[in-house]
Amino acid sequence: VAIFIPVWFQWINITNYCNRWDGDDIYHKIYFMGNLILMSLLGLTTITCGGGDAHHGEHDRECSGLVWSFAGARLWTCLYTLIALFFNPKYMKSIGLPFIFDCAVSLIWLIDGNLPQQDECGTDIHDACWAPFLFFWWFAIAVDFLKYLCIPVVASSGWVTQAEQIPLNLALAGERQELFIIISLGEVI
Repeated sequence: VAIFIPVWFQWINITNYCNRWDGDDIYHKIYFMGNLILMSLLGLTTITCGGGDAHHGEHDRECSGLVWSFAGARLWTCLYTLIALFFNPKYMKSIGLPFIFDCAVSLIWLIDGNLPQQDECGTDIHDACWAPFLFFWWFAIAVDFLKYLCIPVVASSGWVTQAEQIPLNLALAGERQELFIIISLGEVI
C-alpha cells in the first residue's frame, strides 16, 4: 500500500495534466515520453524497495531509487505545468495551488531520497534509523492527499472566477482511472 499510493497519485497528476493541457505539440510529446521513462524507472526500482528478489536470496531495502523516481516524475510534471502556464497565464489562479502542492511534494521526496537507508540503517525496517525515511514517505503522501482536499474548497470559495477555471474532460478522467484499475488488477493477478 505504501508504494501503491504514490504511484496512484502520480497517475492522477499525469491524468490531470493531460486533461487540462492535452495537445499534439512537441511539448506534450516530450512530456509524455519523459513520464514513460520516469514511470518505467519507478517500476524497475520498486523491487528493491519491496525487499529484493526473494528467489535469489536478496533482501535489500534500498528505496532511494524509487524515491528519486517519485521526485523526478513530480518535478517533471511541475516543469511542464510551468511551460503550460507560460502559454496560458490566465489560468494561474486555478493551477497555482495545485502547482505549489506538487512542488512541495517534490521537495519532500527529494529530502526523503537523501536520508540514510540500507548502508547506514541495515535491512531491518523496524530499526529506529528508518524512522525519518518513513516519516517523510508518509508526509509526502499526506501532503499530496491534502492537495485533493484543498482544491474543491478553494474552487468553491469564489477566489477563482469561472473564466479562470480550466474545464475538465470528465470522460477522459474516468477513462484514465479505469485504465489504472485494469492495469493494477492485471499486475496483482
